[in-house]
Amino acid sequence: MPIRDDVRERLEAVGELWGNPGLRRAQLAWGGFHTAEWASLVALSVVAYEADGARVVGLVLFARMVPSAFIAPVAAVIGDRYRRERILILVHLVRALACLGAAVALALDASTLVVYALAVLAAVPLAAHRPCHLALAPLLARTPRELAASNVAALTFESTAVLLGPAGAAVLLAVSEPAAVFAACAAVSFLSFVAIAGVQPAALPSTVEGHPGVVHELREGARALVGNPPVRLVVGLFGAQAFVRGALGVFLVVVAIDLLGIGESGVGVLTAAFGVGGILGALAGLTLVGRGRLGRPFELALAGWGLPLVLLGLVPESGVALACLALSGLANSLLDVSGFTSMQEHSDERMVGRIFGLFELVVIVAVAAGALVAPLALDILGSRGALIAAGGLLAVLAALAHGALGRIDDGMEVRVAELELLARTSIFAPLPYAGLRRLAASLGERRAGAGEELVRQGDAGDLVYVIAEGRVSVDQDGEVLRELGPDDVFGELALILDVPRTATVTATAPVVLRTLAREPFLAAVTGNQLSEEALGRLVAARTPAALADSAGERTAAQRVP
Repeated sequence: MPIRDDVRERLEAVGELWGNPGLRRAQLAWGGFHTAEWASLVALSVVAYEADGARVVGLVLFARMVPSAFIAPVAAVIGDRYRRERILILVHLVRALACLGAAVALALDASTLVVYALAVLAAVPLAAHRPCHLALAPLLARTPRELAASNVAALTFESTAVLLGPAGAAVLLAVSEPAAVFAACAAVSFLSFVAIAGVQPAALPSTVEGHPGVVHELREGARALVGNPPVRLVVGLFGAQAFVRGALGVFLVVVAIDLLGIGESGVGVLTAAFGVGGILGALAGLTLVGRGRLGRPFELALAGWGLPLVLLGLVPESGVALACLALSGLANSLLDVSGFTSMQEHSDERMVGRIFGLFELVVIVAVAAGALVAPLALDILGSRGALIAAGGLLAVLAALAHGALGRIDDGMEVRVAELELLARTSIFAPLPYAGLRRLAASLGERRAGAGEELVRQGDAGDLVYVIAEGRVSVDQDGEVLRELGPDDVFGELALILDVPRTATVTATAPVVLRTLAREPFLAAVTGNQLSEEALGRLVAARTPAALADSAGERTAAQRVP
């Protein structure tokens, strides 16, 4: 019975996500992007292999990553500087036009170099797509379950895309030419453009007048990533997986056409098998919704990505190939759900765009390196040996990271009661879930009996208090101003105005308080536009006009992009 309840709860979380219009549209656009990506990769690989052979397949797949690698640092900054949904609109439009251009070029029998150039242009949006989508999700999610469920949904759509894109490409290649595949990709990309155009996040990160510059902001993001051990570890291991994924794109062409002898459409069939496994993995990812402690599932998924490739190298048969790629696809979904959720929960939302942008840079460089190294590995080790070496690399890295991944979520266990308490307050309610979770992890506790003085007028203040239970009286110069009860906040004026306590607060009944220190409080409320506005209204209600104006000036000065 508890297991059934657990499954039902997770399915309800997915239902809640689907009832969130912004997340629903974003996930549909995400799925469309990846459908076009995988279908166009199959078509491009076939065009390159038939024209110039396996070595050029690797070079073309490498070349399409190069511009994205240069753009990724800029994408990392603009994801925190500008509205992420608007960047995604441009991403889908560029992809649609590039795919349409490739279709026209092939239909007119233009040089393959023109097709390669347009394929490179179609890959440019890769640098901005994933970082902006993953940074947008925490702003659209309304609950912790929705955030984790959004990653499950994203992987479901992406895995479905890995199935539908290559399968659709295989069908079109069997009855038509690569030009038809690129035309279909253009149509899908335009539909994604339409979907994302309707997204309007309720919570927006604050921005500042006069940005300090791309290099400075990128350096801040790099420091945030390097100085964050859990995120740094996950990004590094994702990079290794991306290297193998880049090599696999070349391996599959050779395996399908030369080793297994199943022809051009076989490339699409093998890639689609990966997608089938990804869909199953996304469904299995429901078990990770609301789970916490995601390091161990990430480790198992990393090993599960590589070991099937080892088996395929040992037993190169068509049925085994389909099963092994399905297993790798299943592990891929679990890897992404656990890894992305962990990164979102450990990252400051003011830096999350830059962190995911730098993550995308790592992935792009790793995929490009894998595609470039793959032909050399095929020459030296043969197709079977190359598969064994690539898959074994991930299994070894998973084993080496066993201890660190087991400790990745230490200190992140947060009671639901704290999260719900913060979400009921006027100041903290506008924060996205990831921000609330970090604040909840920073909360302390204080208890006091009736008549006990909690703060005294004129004293220095370094804590903000949230009332969990009981009531307090607020007086200034001996005059009672107001009474506060559960879910109310006090003590914020001394911190936001940087002045001594403006009133004395006394418990009128036994109280249970949650306390929050100056640094996490200011970082949270001055880093989110709606939370900042709520704080401004509270300050204005509790202080004279002059002090309220001062509060506004100080708040603006403390904003962080």
